[in-house]
Amino acid sequence: MVLEISSTPEDKALINPWLETAARFLNMHARSGVSTSDLQVALVVHNAAAPDLLANPHYAVRYGLENPNAEMLSELMAAGVEIVLCGQSSASRDVPIENTVPGVQLALSAMTALIRYQDREYRLIKF
Repeated sequence: MVLEISSTPEDKALINPWLETAARFLNMHARSGVSTSDLQVALVVHNAAAPDLLANPHYAVRYGLENPNAEMLSELMAAGVEIVLCGQSSASRDVPIENTVPGVQLALSAMTALIRYQDREYRLIKF
């Protein structure tokens, strides 16, 4: 499964519910006996959601608080979820890859990443 995530809550102290969807997906399957090693999940993040990938120090500079998504992002990546930042959003939203939560990957664009995942037989879930 690949999730395309482009929106974010206005209140920057809240977890992005679209990012949380991946955690709910994994947890739902785990409760049903499916191992996370049997699931392939990727999040392709772009547009207004790009700053939600910032590491705490950089998020704090921008919003004055720690990133409420940072811990969940780290846990998702520890569970094997690939988190990909759109390179175009990285540039236009001033979110350099080196300022993101460690482990976030950079793609040329969200479109490029989505096509590549779908070529690898991932199924797109778009909200």
